[in-house]
Amino acid sequence: MKADKKASKNTFSVIFVIQKGKCRPDGKAPIVARITVNGEMVHFSTKMYIEPERWLPLEYKTKGQTHEIGRASCRERV
Repeated sequence: MKADKKASKNTFSVIFVIQKGKCRPDGKAPIVARITVNGEMVHFSTKMYIEPERWLPLEYKTKGQTHEIGRASCRERV
């Protein structure tokens, strides 16, 4: 007996992005996590903010060595 159905492939990814369009008055943009499961995407707040010029969009992470950025980078590794 052969199975007519192809085995479905499950996918899962988590990336961090900033929302430049929602900057606070101090110029910092919120960092949000984007979770994608089988093509369905959900965003949620990390409750962290960063200056947009300190964000590496192609690498989905921060650059620099400030205390706040170090804290954000530590949370990315969890």
